[in-house]
Amino acid sequence: MMKWKIAVLLGAVLMVIGQAAAQEQTTFEYENISFSYPSDLTIGVEAIEYSELVPQLSDSPFSITPAYTEFFLADYNNNAEAFHEPRILIYPTYNFETFQNNDFPVFTINGQRTMLQTILADTPELNDYVPPLIGESDPFEILPMLPIFNAVQVFRSQPEYVDFQNGSGIRYITYYSQAINPIIDSELFYTFQGLTDDSAYYIAAILPIQSGVLPTVIDDGFDIDAFSATYTDYISELVNTLDGLEGEAFSPSLETLDGVITSLFIDEAQPED
Repeated sequence: MMKWKIAVLLGAVLMVIGQAAAQEQTTFEYENISFSYPSDLTIGVEAIEYSELVPQLSDSPFSITPAYTEFFLADYNNNAEAFHEPRILIYPTYNFETFQNNDFPVFTINGQRTMLQTILADTPELNDYVPPLIGESDPFEILPMLPIFNAVQVFRSQPEYVDFQNGSGIRYITYYSQAINPIIDSELFYTFQGLTDDSAYYIAAILPIQSGVLPTVIDDGFDIDAFSATYTDYISELVNTLDGLEGEAFSPSLETLDGVITSLFIDEAQPED
């Protein structure tokens, strides 16, 4: 069973709430990690520590994980409806090789780290990474993503390289699904996938984002068969629309979320096993 502990940090949270009304940016600090956020993005941050779930031969990649610390953003974006919880995950990478399946390397923790390292070293054009449609088999055009979801990366939009205080990575907007479905705005999320300069830590941010161009609900009587017949065009047109939006058109804006990422600092002292 996964062991975890919640760092409530009541004093820090109360301080954050008090400061939020007085200043635009608040800096959150926890052990060797710090980042800043604007007061209208979240009222405070909770730190939750998870211990590793060691892989067994019978395990799927979705049921195992190295140890990590999760930072949950409370009352994020004025509690706008969202499918995903707003959180930033920090993984020490010293034992990532344990989480490797040579039969399906891309779908493992270490496989995602390796993919990200290659991208950051070679800096390819990120728009060239086009996920396969649901039901297709080629997984190698997806962009790196931790945690690993039991679903398909349907598309990516607005991909860019982003540096933080002592590391670098990529950010993009995406959507995951297990089936061909119309997409509603609350299902989109911004993700950052990065590494500290010495690769001692992997950073994964999952931050819901709304575009304003997608529906908020799907009408009753929706014709899924007709929709499925034009799914390829639907995804292509959606990506073109999202790519054409200015950063401030999103809620929160891309500039706001990028600012949280660029403020991130992690002491690079390598954790011990």
